[in-house]
Amino acid sequence: MRLDEDFDETDDYGLLEEEAPQRNAFWRWLGHVFRERQVYLRSDGQVQFITLRPWLQISFAMIFAVGLFWLAYATVNVAFKDQLIALKERKSQYVRITYEDRLAAMRAALDGLNGKLLLDQEQYLRKVDGLKSGLDAVLERQQRIETFFKQGWMPARVMNGPDRDTTILPDQTPPAETDEGPLDSLIEPFNRNEEGNGKGDLELKEQSDLTTGSVNEERQSAISSTHFRTKYTQPFVTHDDARQPLSELDQMYADLNQRQIELLDEIDRLSDRRIQTASKAIRRIGLNPKTVVRNTRYRSANIGGPFINPKDPEFNDDIVGNKLLGIGRKIATYDKLAHAMKRMPLAYPMHGAFRITSGFGLRRDPFRRSRAMHAGIDLKAPYGHPVRATADGIVTKASWQGAYGRMVEIRHPHGITSRYAHLSRIKVKPGQRVKRGQKIGALGNTGRSTGAHVHYETRVYRRAISPRRFWKMREALQ
Repeated sequence: MRLDEDFDETDDYGLLEEEAPQRNAFWRWLGHVFRERQVYLRSDGQVQFITLRPWLQISFAMIFAVGLFWLAYATVNVAFKDQLIALKERKSQYVRITYEDRLAAMRAALDGLNGKLLLDQEQYLRKVDGLKSGLDAVLERQQRIETFFKQGWMPARVMNGPDRDTTILPDQTPPAETDEGPLDSLIEPFNRNEEGNGKGDLELKEQSDLTTGSVNEERQSAISSTHFRTKYTQPFVTHDDARQPLSELDQMYADLNQRQIELLDEIDRLSDRRIQTASKAIRRIGLNPKTVVRNTRYRSANIGGPFINPKDPEFNDDIVGNKLLGIGRKIATYDKLAHAMKRMPLAYPMHGAFRITSGFGLRRDPFRRSRAMHAGIDLKAPYGHPVRATADGIVTKASWQGAYGRMVEIRHPHGITSRYAHLSRIKVKPGQRVKRGQKIGALGNTGRSTGAHVHYETRVYRRAISPRRFWKMREALQ
């Protein structure tokens, strides 16, 4: 037993001795390949040399190997990338190929019937008329959709607020003009629409250039009044004669597809214009539209249904799918902007007739008779006339406030506040939530005032902004 153990130890030692020369040979080869080299340079009769040490040669070799590997990887990637692009292009033609296959199947059926002595032309045309009736219904719906969107998504809606019966009377001393223009030019469109029968906005839209789009009514009428059974009264003789109705249906389908793309382009342009108009109105009051969209929590109500990817070939092709995705994002952005603007103080602080006695900006102070900044608008009405909140919010102040007299301050979203000063009575308390149109006090003559009126201010992050800008913002919602 002892002898066996000695023999095993000797055998293991022998194996180690065999592996050692192999490792030594590798290191000798590596040292030979990357041995120290000198590069001699002769200049102006002088000889200099640069020593390339083994570690420097190994570094250069590694850099060269990495570059060679990256070149090979990029070459392979470019080759496969072309294949992926070609695969995507084939997928984008899936719907068209499917439709062409269906037409080819119908044409193959016609080729099979061509060998028969009799062709049931009446039954064939009846089926084609059935397909055309369905297409006519789609075309009619398409025309309604075009008219609907060319009116501006929908007939312009007037803000349903508490100021429907508001009338602004001219003052003997008109307020100071600013860069925003006279107030009458801002209010007349709203009063005219609100006092009418509700059709003014729709009629304006119908007379606009948007209704003269790509809808060819004469061609639409001609298509709808055509029936293949009355058009093709002569028996079919050749294959081309039998395929003619299908060719016409194919052309009608192509026209419908083109009209859908044109309609989506028009909707895209319209959504851009609406977003630009709303963004401009928001910038005029000192807010960033992107910040307003980001801070607005709003989702369209009364919607639902299964999820369908717009890029699904069964739904539509990539062109329509991409357009729908882009339009959907723009409409969502505008909905958030409109929702945010509707929560701003867009209404008037009083119903009925009132008069503007002093505008926003520099004016002659009624007490000191010198030029001073007026941070709001003065509205004159009978003493005790109800004063109402111009937007939903939370009351932050409802007490005597020095020169303001009895004043109510309401905080609205996005850092906006509204103030109602010189009141004779206050009907709300701090911390109370109020709605647009709710009575918050009565017009009076308290504080630094020369007569019965209400001093109305709007501020954005404590900075005074002319209420005219909020009233003008209502135009962006139409």
